[in-house]
Amino acid sequence: VRMNPTAVLPLGDTQYQFGQLDDFYNGRPGWPHATGYDPTWGRLKSRTRPVVGNHEYTDPAGGAQGYFDYFNGVGSFSGPAGDRDKGYYSFDVGNWHLIALNSNCTPVGGCHAGSAQEKWLRADLVANPRSCTLAYIHQPRWSSEDRSGADHAAIQALVQALYDHGVELLLAGHSHYYERFAPQNPTQQLDLAGGVRQFIVGTGGRDVSAHYTTPLE
Repeated sequence: VRMNPTAVLPLGDTQYQFGQLDDFYNGRPGWPHATGYDPTWGRLKSRTRPVVGNHEYTDPAGGAQGYFDYFNGVGSFSGPAGDRDKGYYSFDVGNWHLIALNSNCTPVGGCHAGSAQEKWLRADLVANPRSCTLAYIHQPRWSSEDRSGADHAAIQALVQALYDHGVELLLAGHSHYYERFAPQNPTQQLDLAGGVRQFIVGTGGRDVSAHYTTPLE
């Protein structure tokens, strides 16, 4: 709040455990770290543009209902979190073009080449040729964490599209720690000239998995 940011970009799993609407406001009693999102980060809700995480899709109501009800408004099809049937969208902040992507591929018909999201992404990049473009998503393409889903190969085609259009920055969450990669191509080879630099910023939520971090020398 003191920083007074122009935009806030939550990187998914914004409310544990199931992203239900009441949990956003009141937390989930009995859970560790049961604070509701609204009394904390919700103070910046008016300037927040989130991406949807995997926990939001575990809402028993289906379709990440609590997440979209909270950020878009109860029953609203579209809003700051994008369309309910997509969860991906783009917008501008000053000279920057920002692209919010959905790493939950099954609910949106896939993330593969030729999928609706991949075709939308490529069209959006063509329509918005900026030298300053930032993409953000919940599950990272690469992660040093050794658990299922940490290396999310399902979004490979989305990363390929970002690389093909010269996008330099990709933010992700999901893994509960901070990790910064060198610029790399979609096959994870160093590419200082045109690579995508991925940051995992999973340090603002439920807990931090400190044993996955390596101190700087």
